[in-house]
Amino acid sequence: MENFKRKIFFLLENDGNFLVTSSYDYLIKVWAHPGWTPVKELKGHEQKIMGCDISADNKWIVSCSYDKTFKLWSNE
Repeated sequence: MENFKRKIFFLLENDGNFLVTSSYDYLIKVWAHPGWTPVKELKGHEQKIMGCDISADNKWIVSCSYDKTFKLWSNE
């Protein structure tokens, strides 16, 4: 069985109502407060996600991956 490390990045949206996570499972997830329930799953990267960020107006999420791509996602 292959042994690997799982890396998770998380960002709290500017207004504190959403949390964005990304990890080595190729997914970005948006979680809503209260309760921190998942509300959106963004798929599109073909390799591990290296990081993500949220725009100052909370409308966009940007991610980068080991597949050598950057992706811009709508957060609306």
